[in-house]
Amino acid sequence: MIKLNNKVTLYVPMKNNAGKDINTELIQSNLIRAAGGCTTYKAAGFWVDNGAIYKDNILAMQVNYTNDQAQTVVTTLNKMIVYLLTIGEQLSVSIESYNGLTIYDQDDTLTLSKQVVKAL
Repeated sequence: MIKLNNKVTLYVPMKNNAGKDINTELIQSNLIRAAGGCTTYKAAGFWVDNGAIYKDNILAMQVNYTNDQAQTVVTTLNKMIVYLLTIGEQLSVSIESYNGLTIYDQDDTLTLSKQVVKAL
């Protein structure tokens, strides 16, 4: 029996705000390598800004992993968040875990990058 007692879901927009495709396959393959598997499903995200409602078509990428895999998975997630905030030109990135929803924004890019380098 294998007990995967950790779960995290990264919400990945399929396009950036300019309508350009985001390389979701790159993100998914990194998560698979880190955790040994990834469950992906389509969803929609909605939010309000200045009274206007916006929508993103997203891929929810869920990984379940063991305690022994935690450092590798967290390092990979940090890399993917930085990728989405920089290359993917996202204003924010959401991750859901057993602890709730965490939203990272541009202000978190430098801190996450330092954590990735420190973990390597």
